[in-house]
Amino acid sequence: MADIETCDSTTNGFDKVVLQNWSDNEDRNEDGAIPTSNEICKRILGIDYMDEPEEAFGCVLFDSFEVSQKYGIPILEDPTGSYKKLAHSLIEYAYNKGVEFRFCSEDELKQDGVAALYIPMNNTIVISPIDLDNCTELQAFIWASDLSHELVHCMQLEQSHNMSKEEEEYEAHVLAGLSIAWILTKDITPEELRYRETVRYIFDGVEASSKYYYKQLDIFSKRNR
Repeated sequence: MADIETCDSTTNGFDKVVLQNWSDNEDRNEDGAIPTSNEICKRILGIDYMDEPEEAFGCVLFDSFEVSQKYGIPILEDPTGSYKKLAHSLIEYAYNKGVEFRFCSEDELKQDGVAALYIPMNNTIVISPIDLDNCTELQAFIWASDLSHELVHCMQLEQSHNMSKEEEEYEAHVLAGLSIAWILTKDITPEELRYRETVRYIFDGVEASSKYYYKQLDIFSKRNR
């Protein structure tokens, strides 16, 4: 069984991530700017989600199952199912992969600008603690989403190479965030707008995660010149 540790301070784990997983496959624009949400969508899917939202939604829905199958990471296919059971399945998956857990409070993680963090050098996921016996389904849902996102990054290190940061983040967000996006957009009508806003949610997340990565990479580079 994997080890479980508590965190006495903020994670400060990005240096370790960069040292172990330095990527030459950056996907920044020529001027160094991070591509926008829809630019990333067009690069990865070949679709403009503003012009073709239904087609873009079909692609991300398909890709969510593809990523789940690619890495064997459990996904909640039945929206009426139990997110607590999903969380337990993800924990079991992590244990089977030898992943260690290190628990930090949400406030500590927010200080580092993350909801959770995967540290490759010791195969550890840093995440907030949860009591799955006494939490709500919504709390389990959000926690399971954070965990599945980091498990994708864990498996990318083992199986996937030569991916741009945007491609890495797309896999993580499309697996972990699509259900959340669909729920958050449930009151949007007509349905075409719901498709667009769901896809926008995924690629906004990819853009934000990529910006965070490149910002930390630049800080790390300057610090070590």
